[in-house]
Amino acid sequence: MGDKLAFDERPILYRHPVFTLDLDEGRNDFVVKVTTTSIVRFDFVLFTPKSFRNAKLPELVIFGVLMGGMFFIVVYNFFLFLTTRDRSYGLYVAYAAAYFVYSLGFYGLLPYFVFSTEPNSPLTGWDLYMVIDVIIIFCVLFTNSFLHLKKESRFFYWTMNAFAIVASVNLLANSLILHGSVPALKSVSLASILLMGFVLIAAGIRMIFKGFTPAYYFTFAWTCLVAGNTIGMAANLGVLDPSALSKWGSWWVSTWKCYFYPSPWVHGLT
Repeated sequence: MGDKLAFDERPILYRHPVFTLDLDEGRNDFVVKVTTTSIVRFDFVLFTPKSFRNAKLPELVIFGVLMGGMFFIVVYNFFLFLTTRDRSYGLYVAYAAAYFVYSLGFYGLLPYFVFSTEPNSPLTGWDLYMVIDVIIIFCVLFTNSFLHLKKESRFFYWTMNAFAIVASVNLLANSLILHGSVPALKSVSLASILLMGFVLIAAGIRMIFKGFTPAYYFTFAWTCLVAGNTIGMAANLGVLDPSALSKWGSWWVSTWKCYFYPSPWVHGLT
């Protein structure tokens, strides 16, 4: 089951491993072995076929809105880039596209569209962390361009570039040599993108004090995203009880943030 079995060969075509259980009267004992190459949390729940369908229908709607929204963002900003030839829009398209691909892999949606006949399909294990590194790189390039950090704040400009350098080295090492064989590098990717969120907020606040109006929207958007990610991480670590907010909050904010900037009216404030 899981990634070791091709999606088309699963007894129930669902993004997570789902098993059909035949229960006897009285006590039933089950033994489960989990082998994973990345961070994962398993919630064991028993459903009847009807209750399973009823529980997953709202989830399907949520995914449709989230993924459809992200795809629209990529296309929308791509046409803005073609119209304006503004470098910030081009970098933002690359960032949003990488985030879209990561979301499809993280939520286990890719096999519905591609790689459905392949076991250990791409972007389901250690290689998903490579997409995080790509997100970091394009996020740094976009931020430096959008906030004009090279001109306005050399400190934040070089701090952001440091994140891009670490992500680039991590990406090249895994793709060319290590292929995910060093678990510590996964932690580097996760720690980098988490820490970078706080640096982005600080850079936005710096530009607010310098009178750069679009920095208000930039800072507010990233503050919401960091808050959502923090809540989700706390729930995964057991600090908070799992809830709809911890499960979906950061992804709703991510989609909303992508709509919010760079939009023509925000960018026009420059």
